[in-house]
Amino acid sequence: MSSNGRDFSCVSYGQARLIQPAGLGPTLLTRLTYTLTCEHNAQGLTSCKASVNRISSVLSSAISSEDAQEFFTLARSAIASFDQLDYMNDLGRTTEQVAVLNTLQNLAYLNADEGGIRDIADWCLRQWLTVLNRDQECLEALQGIGRSWLYRAQQNLSVISALEHSPTLTTSSSSNGQDNVQQYSQDDYERDAEESDAHASMRLNTGPYVEARGILLPATEFLARAVSIADRRVAAHQQALAGDVDGGHDIVAASGELLAQAAEAFMSLGNVSFHESALRYFNDAVIYLRRANETPDYELAPYLQRWLDEYGRLAD
Repeated sequence: MSSNGRDFSCVSYGQARLIQPAGLGPTLLTRLTYTLTCEHNAQGLTSCKASVNRISSVLSSAISSEDAQEFFTLARSAIASFDQLDYMNDLGRTTEQVAVLNTLQNLAYLNADEGGIRDIADWCLRQWLTVLNRDQECLEALQGIGRSWLYRAQQNLSVISALEHSPTLTTSSSSNGQDNVQQYSQDDYERDAEESDAHASMRLNTGPYVEARGILLPATEFLARAVSIADRRVAAHQQALAGDVDGGHDIVAASGELLAQAAEAFMSLGNVSFHESALRYFNDAVIYLRRANETPDYELAPYLQRWLDEYGRLAD
């Protein structure tokens, strides 16, 4: 078409149509399109971050099932936009990306005992791996991946807990010798102990236990690796200070939260493992819990403190 004697053509951009004078060269049009694209992407990214911030603000409080569905939808919408914008591959936004992934992963496992929201959880795990691929010693990514596997194990651990506290199991394991305590001899005790060990071994070879071990192993590996890297950086920093040279890394000591999460992973793995392996895992858990307990301004969760008080004495 024409206006004031000049020819114009239409160029579509999203829902808008740009009127391009025929005399404009492709370079100017490319610049204009690029500018509009950048503005559009910036607006989209701002909207996604606002959604994640909204999710983060409600995670600290109790969320009803109805409200949770709303935030799952909001998260999926943000994820679709992040993918479209290729946000997670932006090398200059690692700190932002870590915050986004922590929030969405916490939302995905709001009810970890029931398996969580798998599509959101899987997306978070893939993106943690993307971040880790850029920096093999990224503490946040290692911790995020370890937590992901620990969360995934909760459904199996919940099933196992229900099985071990079922009336049938409790009755069968406690009936022998209790009807006639006077006649319960040492031989009876040893026989019942052997039977109990045999039943325990049989349970450890069933599906929930095998699956839980397979999930918890990477949880312990990634979390232990995160702690090890943090410890190594602190040691390198101290050595650098002694030699008055630059240590080469931002120094972040293993946090109480990281140590407690590593301990919980090892505790859980010990609970579903055979005796000799279980002892080793429990001892590792005690070491992490003691370190967490000594971390300034950090307080263990009550159940972790009780476990440490009870098992820590035995580990000594």
